[in-house]
Amino acid sequence: MFEVDVIRSKDGEFFAFHDGQEPLVFGEKIDIRTLSSEEIQRKECFNSLNEPILQKIEKISDVLKNFEGQSLINIDRSWFYWDTFLDKLKTYPSLNQVLLKSPVKKELLEMLRDSGLNVMYMPIIKTIEELDFVLSFEGINTVAVELVFQDLENP
Repeated sequence: MFEVDVIRSKDGEFFAFHDGQEPLVFGEKIDIRTLSSEEIQRKECFNSLNEPILQKIEKISDVLKNFEGQSLINIDRSWFYWDTFLDKLKTYPSLNQVLLKSPVKKELLEMLRDSGLNVMYMPIIKTIEELDFVLSFEGINTVAVELVFQDLENP
């Protein structure tokens, strides 16, 4: 299994990127979400030594296609865009490989349930109450949880 983060360009395309990492990847302080898909695909990327590399930011559709039938894919940070992302995801032929992750919010769980997508789900759990809520929520295929602890004394 591998994890991939999602952003949406200003023109609605989805890319594999964790927003906030732009200074490390592009060498400049920008917000990738304000760029068009064409601008994102033209951006030069840099390695950890601040040297230009040939790698470009990939569309989520390409990542999914390239790993079809090969691996489970944990899609993180897509919940910001579930208003359009869930419908795009329906076009992916191997949904049995997909695991979606999100914080525990009633509106997100309702969006996922109501989307009709049959995908695995992993909530980001911070409290016992959140765990109880997710486990009691009908119509969601919860297969794992990500646990976030304050410290070792307050799990």
